[in-house]
Amino acid sequence: MCAPMIGAAVGAIGSVMSGVMAQQSANYQAKVAEINAEAAMREGYAQAGATRDQFREVKGQQVAALAKSGVDINSGSATVLGLETQRREEVAAAVDIWRGKTEQVKYKNQAAIAKAEGKAALVGGIIGGVSSLVGGMQGAGQGSALKLGQAAPATTGVTSNIIPIPRQKPRIPIGSLTFGGPR
Repeated sequence: MCAPMIGAAVGAIGSVMSGVMAQQSANYQAKVAEINAEAAMREGYAQAGATRDQFREVKGQQVAALAKSGVDINSGSATVLGLETQRREEVAAAVDIWRGKTEQVKYKNQAAIAKAEGKAALVGGIIGGVSSLVGGMQGAGQGSALKLGQAAPATTGVTSNIIPIPRQKPRIPIGSLTFGGPR
């Protein structure tokens, strides 16, 4: 009678600990993804800075070539060329920043998924632990023979025509997700 309870308790503890360890692992993965998100954004800005440096070099070469050929660098086509080079520089830098932000969002999404999986693992471990305990109690003769939702047998000898109302399944929130129960 005691052995099933001990087995159930060990199973319950193991299930809960498994859920806790899975959540800790998922939280670690989420932290790594958050660090990668920050690094991706910084890399995008750094690449934009490098792109701007390259364009400054190009603009300097353009001015030198135009001045060497005797063109007035402050008017006409030289000004148009300078403005077009400036526009291309900003577009290229904006693309670099956009790429960094895209990578950042990807990593943030990975972090959110890892956190949700960790919460689900913890809840699953707890539910498994409770299930082990309830199963062990029934195996030890301490649980109720009734199943969830069944009406208790009449003890007065009078039969009842009352029909039990089924209970709604509880909704289990996990982050932004909700499982079970009516919607």
